[in-house]
Amino acid sequence: MKNNRYELKYLTLPVLFDKLASSLSLSNFLYFEKFPKRKVHSLYFDLPNSKCLNDINFGSISKFKVRARWYNNDPSKTFLEIKKKDALVGSKIVIDLGAICFNDWKHFHQTLLAKTNSYPQYHPFFGNPVVYVSYDRNYFCSMIMDYEKIRITLDRNVEYSTCSLIGNSLTFNKTAKDHNMVVELKFPTEQIKEAASISRILDLTLCKNSKFFNAIQSLR
Repeated sequence: MKNNRYELKYLTLPVLFDKLASSLSLSNFLYFEKFPKRKVHSLYFDLPNSKCLNDINFGSISKFKVRARWYNNDPSKTFLEIKKKDALVGSKIVIDLGAICFNDWKHFHQTLLAKTNSYPQYHPFFGNPVVYVSYDRNYFCSMIMDYEKIRITLDRNVEYSTCSLIGNSLTFNKTAKDHNMVVELKFPTEQIKEAASISRILDLTLCKNSKFFNAIQSLR
C-alpha cells in the first residue's frame, strides 16, 4: 500500500490533551476517535553508516525510514513500513509480516527478506535494528465526508530504547522518555485548503519532529 500525503507536526504538553480532544469534537468538522487509544510499537532499522539518521540530520530533500510496527503488545500482527519523504510530500509502503518473535531473530530476518522481494534495496537495513519507540496514540477522524481523509493523531507517553542482537535474540537496553505530546495532522496532497482550516482549530506552532531522530539523540 502506498499513498501520497502531507504530515504537519506540532509539539505541546500532554496536559492539553483533553482541551485539544474537546476542541476537535466540538468543531464544525465533528472529529471523533476512530479507534480506542492504542499503544504503538516501532522498531527502526538503519545501515551501519546511519544513512537514515544522517539524511534527517543534514536536511536531505529525499529521505526514508524503515520500521516494523505493531499495536497493543500484540506482535502477532506486525507490519513493515517504508516511509518516504520527497521535499514536503510523504508516502508509505506497508507490508504485512504476520507474527514476529524477538527471541528468534533469524526467523524474523528471513521473513523480512521473503516479504520484500519487490524491494531488495532495503534488505541491507534488516540486519541492523537500531532503536525501539513506543507511545500511546489517540486517532481522530471527521464525520464529514469532505474531511474524513484528514486525520489527526495525538501521541503521549513516548519512550525510546536502544536495542541490540545477542545471539538469536533482540534485547532492549537503555531507555529514555519524551515528555512532549506529538500532534500530527495528516492529509492527502489535494486537500491543503481544507487542512489549513483544521490547523487553525489546533492553534499550535508547526515544527519539525521525528521520533526516530529524537530516540537516537536522547539515547546517546
